[in-house]
Amino acid sequence: MAEPDQYCIAVMAQGSAATKALGSVALVLLGEHSNHYAAEAVAEGRPVAGGKIREANAAIACLAGF
Repeated sequence: MAEPDQYCIAVMAQGSAATKALGSVALVLLGEHSNHYAAEAVAEGRPVAGGKIREANAAIACLAGF
């Protein structure tokens, strides 16, 4: 919550920093997902590999704002 005497620009800068931090967390989660689940599925040749790749593509699209 913003204090009443804070400048709007300071509050916006804090919001921007929080957004960037959440984006970084999302990228780490996507990387972990890709490395663990998708790579494992592809390496083992399981039929679920295509689904895992589609999941990763959907997550990338979401992060990119599409």
